[in-house]
Amino acid sequence: MLTYIFALSLFQAALPSVDISNARPNGISVPFQINDIRADGFRMGADYSLTWESGGKTLEIPAQVSPQRGGSVFVILPAETVSSPGDIQASIHESAVKKTQSAFQFVERDNKQLYIYEGGQPVLAYNFGVISRIGAPLNRARSCYIHPLYGLDGVPVSEDFPTDHYHHRGLFWTWPQVMVGDKKADIWMANIGGQQFGNWLYKEKGQVCALFGVRNYWHVGGEKVVEEIAEFTVYRVGEAGRAIDVCLRWKSLGEPVSIQGQDAGGYGGFNLRPAPRSPELPVITTSSGVQEKDSNLVPFPWGDYSADFYGRGIVSGVAIFVDKGHSGYPPGWTLRHYGFLGVAWPGNVPLQIPTDRYLEAKYRVWIHKGDCQEGRVEEAFGFFDNPPLLKFNGN
Repeated sequence: MLTYIFALSLFQAALPSVDISNARPNGISVPFQINDIRADGFRMGADYSLTWESGGKTLEIPAQVSPQRGGSVFVILPAETVSSPGDIQASIHESAVKKTQSAFQFVERDNKQLYIYEGGQPVLAYNFGVISRIGAPLNRARSCYIHPLYGLDGVPVSEDFPTDHYHHRGLFWTWPQVMVGDKKADIWMANIGGQQFGNWLYKEKGQVCALFGVRNYWHVGGEKVVEEIAEFTVYRVGEAGRAIDVCLRWKSLGEPVSIQGQDAGGYGGFNLRPAPRSPELPVITTSSGVQEKDSNLVPFPWGDYSADFYGRGIVSGVAIFVDKGHSGYPPGWTLRHYGFLGVAWPGNVPLQIPTDRYLEAKYRVWIHKGDCQEGRVEEAFGFFDNPPLLKFNGN
């Protein structure tokens, strides 16, 4: 049986450690990925557990090993683990109890959409086929985005083909200005071509999260000009919310390619079009507090849109967290109370997509119940920004 041992000590820094002193809110679970550990000995497809011992208590926490992520381990630390005082002993080992069924299910529909369910409840759909809508302009057909994105109660929190902006589409990443050599394209408006599905890289599911990766291509003038890799980690729902990690990478395939937002407002980047809502209660909150007015290009590390979606008298919300390694961190935002939450990156200046390596951008989407405060958005961002640091023997 393979076991990695690690320990927490605030006083003996030389010991292999799990350092959770950098972020210690109470009452919120912490999803995170353990990177850069040796994959030898892990049996792909086996069930693993993380045993956490502190203060006389022992917790057995499901752990998931991903063969497609180089043996990376995914766990969700319950709230009681991150608030435990004193020294902590922990290990990762094969679970003594075989899990007979994953927490997640993948369901493909109409050769266009990949739905993810947790325990029979819908979480999201990734649209890999071309999606159109009766009544919308034909050149607004699009693919390679997420919709519906569901709240914790199974009700969609995203909208597609809104009549005020037909090109808005759930959770999406596009730009109004794409320069390929001396040619200019617009994949923001979803003109014919743009982003197109290439192939699936992997689909995995387990007791902690569902993982899937996809390769897409940007087309301009009938030619593939950019390779896009999109990877998603969908964690199990917790007490206050659900985390979905998104990693996007782009590489130019030939001529120099640059991306740029709209000239004046700078919009274009990683965006959410929220679902229809009661007009009395859309609240946009950022790291600087509640935003009373719409704004362009004001920088924040995170933003949240909370509302009474569909006028049901129930408040919920969606936050976007930006990884601190993001280019131009913290980026500016496009904030619209009518229904738009967008990371306006790179804004109104061009950014070149390299040919010899990938340009990378990482985000976490935090779907929560209640408003920003009830959804523990600031605390959830704290753990995303400063996750527990797990240092294993020999690493």
